[in-house]
Amino acid sequence: MTFSFADHLTLLSHFLDRQHEIADNIERRLLNVQGKDVSRTSDRASFEQTLNACFFDPGALPRDLLRLKQTSCRTWLWTRWSRTRHSD
Repeated sequence: MTFSFADHLTLLSHFLDRQHEIADNIERRLLNVQGKDVSRTSDRASFEQTLNACFFDPGALPRDLLRLKQTSCRTWLWTRWSRTRHSD
């Protein structure tokens, strides 16, 4: 399945419009977790699922943008993670 550049720009625009909500979700669900179960796990898949949920909230994203989830977010996160790992 392929997506147009315009589709990705629309998704990016939606993320920018929701940047404060997304940042709050990341802070609440992944950063301020002292004493919670999530703080004791090192499972990458669980972390990825939670981070994806912060961006791709089905209640906040139009249905047509949810279809970009698999390609856009996973590719971007993997690229960023790989660069960070190799720069250490």
